[in-house]
Amino acid sequence: MILNVEFVYFLLMLVRVTSLFFISPLFTGETINTRVKLGFSFVVAFMMFNTVPKNYEVLENLDFLMFTIFIIKELLIGLIIGYFMLLIFSVVQIAAEMSSSSMGFMMASTFDPMTQSQTPVLGQMNNLFLLGLFLTYGIHRKIIYYLSESFYYSPVGEISYNVNGITNFFIDNFIYYFKIAVQMSLPIVGVLLLVDLTLGILARIAPQMNVFFVGMPLKLMIAFLFLAQLAPYFVNFSSIMFERSMEDLKILMKLLEG
Repeated sequence: MILNVEFVYFLLMLVRVTSLFFISPLFTGETINTRVKLGFSFVVAFMMFNTVPKNYEVLENLDFLMFTIFIIKELLIGLIIGYFMLLIFSVVQIAAEMSSSSMGFMMASTFDPMTQSQTPVLGQMNNLFLLGLFLTYGIHRKIIYYLSESFYYSPVGEISYNVNGITNFFIDNFIYYFKIAVQMSLPIVGVLLLVDLTLGILARIAPQMNVFFVGMPLKLMIAFLFLAQLAPYFVNFSSIMFERSMEDLKILMKLLEG
């Protein structure tokens, strides 16, 4: 009986870990084989099994209905944590789309295997850059740490949610990260707006000049020069954003406690 209860407990842990890794920025999309995702999730769950607190009493005499409810609960917790990490990566996508529309790059889009959608070239570049910083700062290790901490705040077999707190948490963070995306795109958008105003004045002064022919390469050249100059600030900006996200992840763990 103990072996059966331990197996059920491990299975529920595996559901939480797997749902997180299937939606996390490092493993989402079709770039990584499904068997690799499942294998990595199994290894992580197996390593956590002997380190998290366990209460086997709640799993004794478990019927099919409660087992299904527990699986849904573990699935939701993993998806909540993974969705929060995706929210952070969506910042560079939104900022890139805003910048690309000003640069005239909206038509130049590529298929992003992470999001399974067409994204601007600038968004693909920023996404890879942010992913490199994500690994450099060791955020992936912190996510695994907080994943193990989630079993302390919301143990397997216990259903406790602060629904209002979690809802307000995601609303507040959605507003915050959308503001961050606007701030990241604002330098490029602002500079290109000044370029458009200058070209508009030139078109009025010299109507015979082909402003469109001159404006497109000029805007691209100025935009890429500003991107090169802003790269160090992008690193600092991302580090601050990651620090804020880890603090928010602590708050999310407490909300999962109910």
